[in-house]
Formats: sequence, C-alpha cells, structure tokens
Amino acid sequence: RISTLQPSALKHNEDGLDAIICLYIAAVYSTGSNYQCFGDSETGYIIVPS
Repeated sequence: RISTLQPSALKHNEDGLDAIICLYIAAVYSTGSNYQCFGDSETGYIIVPS
C-alpha cells in the first residue's frame, strides 16, 4: 500500500515515473510525431502528445 511507504521510497518511485514520462515525451518530439507545446521559453513550457 502506498500509505505505508516511507517518504524516501515515494521519492524514488516518483523519480522513476518522471523519467519514464520524460523519455516518452522526448521520443514523441524527436520522431516527428504530433505534439503540442503549451507556454513559452521565458516562463516555461511543456510538450505533450496530441
């Protein structure tokens, strides 16, 4: 159960999930698949599959 995990274990799992999501988004972006960019380079942005 997630409620029984220590904060360090949660952080480890969150970091792993973040890495997987970043890898997926990088693959979408680099292969020329359809994506949308929200935001700008001055205030920050995120690229998501469309």
